[in-house]
Amino acid sequence: DSWDGQHIPVLFSIFCGLLVAVSYHLSRQSSDPSVLFSLVQSKIFPKTEEKNPEDPLSEVKDPLPEKLRNSVPALKYVLYALVGFVGFVTHYVLPQVRKQLPWHCFSHPLLKTLEYNQYEVRNAATVMWFEKLHVWLLFVEKNIIYPLIVLNELSSSAETIASPKKLDTELGALMITIAGLKLLRSSFSSPTYQYVTVIFTVLFFKIDYEAFSETMLLDLFFMSILFNKLWELLYKLQFVYTYIAPWQITWGSAFHAFAQPFAVPRILLAAVSAFFSTPLNPFLGSAIFITSYVRPVKFWERDYNTKRVDHSNTRLASQLDRNPGSDDNNLNSIFYEHLTRSLQHSLCGDLLLGRWGNYSTGDCFILASDYLNALVHLIEIGNGLVTFQLRGLEFR
Repeated sequence: DSWDGQHIPVLFSIFCGLLVAVSYHLSRQSSDPSVLFSLVQSKIFPKTEEKNPEDPLSEVKDPLPEKLRNSVPALKYVLYALVGFVGFVTHYVLPQVRKQLPWHCFSHPLLKTLEYNQYEVRNAATVMWFEKLHVWLLFVEKNIIYPLIVLNELSSSAETIASPKKLDTELGALMITIAGLKLLRSSFSSPTYQYVTVIFTVLFFKIDYEAFSETMLLDLFFMSILFNKLWELLYKLQFVYTYIAPWQITWGSAFHAFAQPFAVPRILLAAVSAFFSTPLNPFLGSAIFITSYVRPVKFWERDYNTKRVDHSNTRLASQLDRNPGSDDNNLNSIFYEHLTRSLQHSLCGDLLLGRWGNYSTGDCFILASDYLNALVHLIEIGNGLVTFQLRGLEFR
């Protein structure tokens, strides 16, 4: 292959990657070649390691490898405790002290921004020290702690999963790949509730029901899926019970009040809706809820783009026939365009700074000012990117 500044042979790139990996592993080994030879011998010729009864040193066992193996569980629990502490501070304590009513015990935020007492903010918000702390804690959590936990579980569980007693080689390799990819991707993309999953899994399978554990890697994998469904169920139950509260409109007529006890059990319906990730909607505004068809969690609805109409994109005859300034859609489109461009530049950074509180895929936020209301729907959240929809912009 040709070799120039714009083209480097693929084989040389592979060589560089292997060189780094081999150099790292060689740096972890002793200079005594007998150690490496014994490792190769144990893997290729395991039967040649039989003890010689005539050798007086055959019964002597080196305690160092066993001590190193015993130190691995201690490292695990250090990582578990660290992720519990960092996650609790990042995703619970800091958002609570920045709320308007922290824990409903204080009348003002305990950590206030510089613009908190200003009536109208005209410049970009000042980055406070606790916002910088939030960014650094989030960075350490999702880029260091969670990958260390996943890699640690991969290293300690791979041999057991791929053994004939568990899933065998082919199926075990597939499950290791899927579980590792899912856990790492979740830790990078949505670390908000990962610490709850990790702590609960450790307590459940290490203290309460250790006999049901199928290695911590698979335990974390399946519990992460279960917790996603449980969070979705919790949100839907909150919506249902808020919607059917006695002071809501569903009790405003005799039919709705009569339909309350005869509706389908809402907990069961919410559980089915959460399991299949289907929308849960009230039927004709009543107390009866129905579900729709199955759709993915990251669901893009139809684009309802509003087109701004002015003298640059309309014919002169149409401008004379009607007054474009009197069209509400034309007026709203100007604010849509301005607010959308502003959110494209600031939304992801504000989420990372913790200014919007805890967030996850599918969350909706209401932006309100003295004259306008808007609803921001977070469609997809990645590692440093956010896909959103802006809707419901109305004058009031």
